[in-house]
Amino acid sequence: MQITRNILIIGSEGSAGQVIFDVLNKDSNNTVFRMGRSLPKQDYDKDTFLHVDLNNILSCRLIEEKYSFEAVIYLAGIWHGKTLEMSNLIENLSPFNNFINTIAKSAKHIMYFSSSAVYGENNEFNEVLLGEMPNSSYGVSKLLSEHFLVDFCQKNSKYYTIYRPFHITSLVEKYNPGRSHVVTDFIYKINEHGRDIELNRAGFEDIWIPFTWAHDIGLAIKNSIGDPRIYDQIFNIGSTYTYSLAQLEKLIVDSLFQDNDNHLEDFDLTPRSVDYFDKSNEVFDGCFNTNLSTMISEYITFNNIRNL
Repeated sequence: MQITRNILIIGSEGSAGQVIFDVLNKDSNNTVFRMGRSLPKQDYDKDTFLHVDLNNILSCRLIEEKYSFEAVIYLAGIWHGKTLEMSNLIENLSPFNNFINTIAKSAKHIMYFSSSAVYGENNEFNEVLLGEMPNSSYGVSKLLSEHFLVDFCQKNSKYYTIYRPFHITSLVEKYNPGRSHVVTDFIYKINEHGRDIELNRAGFEDIWIPFTWAHDIGLAIKNSIGDPRIYDQIFNIGSTYTYSLAQLEKLIVDSLFQDNDNHLEDFDLTPRSVDYFDKSNEVFDGCFNTNLSTMISEYITFNNIRNL
């Protein structure tokens, strides 16, 4: 007889959180609770949506007292770009501190979404170098939160898994200048202004990114909950392959306009493989391999985007 697992997603209403919730919620072995500061725009189950602001410590304590969870997936975080403002640091650290001191106590396993921003300018992506701090308040807050989490779990006999995701793309993300992902930005800008829009193309061919599909991340989490191989581990998670911004632009133009003027057949769309996800691919069985062309096509179809 299967035992139903209580799982909590904090940050469930974000672009990645919505997709991860949908994946986990399809598993009949899970009762998936969501937590957010704002009520969802779509219909929701009032019994499993927890309307809580983590900045409110009293509300956090009520959740700690009422519930227990097999796993808590912490996705919350606010990105303000590569700034080093103290206010941005506190904006991410304060709610996480409240979480650690309350809700985390009711969980067996805490799955924390950190960020590749913890690496700063270190492009090896293998370890955070001593003396090299992240180049954004967001990255600093994520790195500090990692240390707080490890210390908490070791002292309280909890399991942790830290994910450092790279460039998660979600089909439910909306265009939000300065906040949305480059895939979303390019799709909306090209759709609105046409294929000849100036996107500061100089250097696009030199910027390579492991575009990662949120649905793949959801599958990786679903398949690994309860797997002792992920306990007390840190994983880089992202696509096995990288594409350049120039390739991204070409694929979007082709998907939107679907004609021969783009000369896509004459453009090199070969991705480059990377090795900094080797550890996660061994454990998660290749859950990060949706290619960029498929991501773009599904995003455009889901959002019913058509060129002007």
